[in-house]
Amino acid sequence: MSGARLRPQAGRRADHDARHGRTDPSRSSTWWRTACLLGWAVTAVGVAWGLQRLDHHVRSVRPAVACTVEWVNLPPWLTLAGSEPIRRDLDAATRLTPDTDVYDPGLCRRVGEGLSSSPWVAQVHRIAKQEDGRVRIAATFREPFALVEVDGIAYLIDREGVRLPQEGRVELVEDHYWNDWFRVVGASGALPSTGEVWPGDDLQAGLRLIAFLREATVRGEVPFRSSLRAVDVGNYARREDPYDGQLRIRTIHPASYINWGLPPHEEYDVEPPATRKLAMLRAVYADQGQLPDDILDVRSFGAIKRGKLRRG
Repeated sequence: MSGARLRPQAGRRADHDARHGRTDPSRSSTWWRTACLLGWAVTAVGVAWGLQRLDHHVRSVRPAVACTVEWVNLPPWLTLAGSEPIRRDLDAATRLTPDTDVYDPGLCRRVGEGLSSSPWVAQVHRIAKQEDGRVRIAATFREPFALVEVDGIAYLIDREGVRLPQEGRVELVEDHYWNDWFRVVGASGALPSTGEVWPGDDLQAGLRLIAFLREATVRGEVPFRSSLRAVDVGNYARREDPYDGQLRIRTIHPASYINWGLPPHEEYDVEPPATRKLAMLRAVYADQGQLPDDILDVRSFGAIKRGKLRRG
C-alpha cells in the first residue's frame, strides 16, 4: 500500500543492535537488580558471620560469674523463717543454677515460664539480669490463707481459693496449727489440682467469713479465738437444714457450734451485721469466761439464742 511504512522485524533489529554494540535496556535492568540482591545477600551473610564472631569473642573475654536469684520487694510473710520451704520452691521454679549463663539471650524468658508454672506465683512483673550474675525478679505471690478439709486431709489455699502445694493430716493441724489457720469443712466442690481454684460458691462464702474473723482478730475483737476451729459451709444454700444458718463456726466443743448465718456484708435486713454478731459472742464470752458448750445462734436482732444439738 502506498504511503505506509513497514516496521523492521524484531529479529532484524536485534541483529542490527548486536552488530552496533547496543543492548536491551530491560535486560540490563534485570541484571542490575540481580547483582544488587546478590550484593545485599553477601553483605548480610558477612554481617551475621561477623556478629557471631564478635559475640564469641565477647563471651570469651567476659569474666565467669555465678548466677544468683534476687527477689525484689518480697512481702513480709515470705521473709519469715517459716516460709523458707516456699522460698526454696520459688528458687527451684526459676530453674537457675550457679553455672547458668547469665548472658544467654533467652534466660529471662525461660525464668518467666518456670515461675508462671509455680502455684506460689500469681503474676510475674519483671525479670532483669545483671552483669554481676544476679537475676532480679519482681512478682506477686499467693499467700497461704486457710485450709480446706477433705477426708481427713487439710489442704492449704490462698485468699482466692487457689490450692497451694502443702497439705497435712487434720490431727496435725488440730494439735499444732489451730491458731494459725481456720479450716473450711463441708465444701461441695471436688478437690482441684495444685494451682487451680477450688470450685464452689460455698467455699467462697466461707473464705469471706474467715477474712472477716482474721481482720477482727488482729483488731482484738475476737478474744475467744482460741475456741474457734473451722467454718462449716455444709449448709450453704440450706442444703442440709432449712432452719440452720448457711455458715456455721465449729468450736472446741464437739457437740456445739455457732450458728452464724449469711456471709459478712451480705446480711442486708435479713440478719444482724457481722459486727453485731461478733459483739453478741463477746458478751457471752465476757459473762462466762469462755464460749459455752451450746449451739449459739447469732442470727437474731435481739439477744443471742442458745440451744443444744438436735442431731447426732
